[in-house]
Amino acid sequence: MPPAENPEQALSLRKAFFADDLEQVFRILQTVFANIPYQLYDKQPEKFYHTAIHLLFTYMGLRAHSEVCTSDGRVDSMVETPTRFYILEFKLDRSAEEALEQIMQKKYYRSAWESGKPVTCVGVNFSSETRNIDGWEAS
Repeated sequence: MPPAENPEQALSLRKAFFADDLEQVFRILQTVFANIPYQLYDKQPEKFYHTAIHLLFTYMGLRAHSEVCTSDGRVDSMVETPTRFYILEFKLDRSAEEALEQIMQKKYYRSAWESGKPVTCVGVNFSSETRNIDGWEAS
């Protein structure tokens, strides 16, 4: 991907987040991961994806926090836009439904209530075979 396209892609991702267009957010993220050379993947790929997403969200100027400790566990990622709060849980070779279920079961969303913004919980699954997002589910 030519360097000139990167800022535009980051801006598109930011706009999609701000518009609460998760379909577009994940379409862009899948494109980003599809362009990462396979040699760069780590032996602990869930952390690789988590780090890549954290860096991308931070680069976009979003308020992104990773590994946020709560009384019930640790949230993989929390992202705040001007109008919404996102709670994201990542899984590797499992399912987006399982990731979303963990958010609900451990009530991670409670840590975002103080913002007063609507909270969207998102479970994301990565595939080690395709080295990309293979499913996501929001609630």
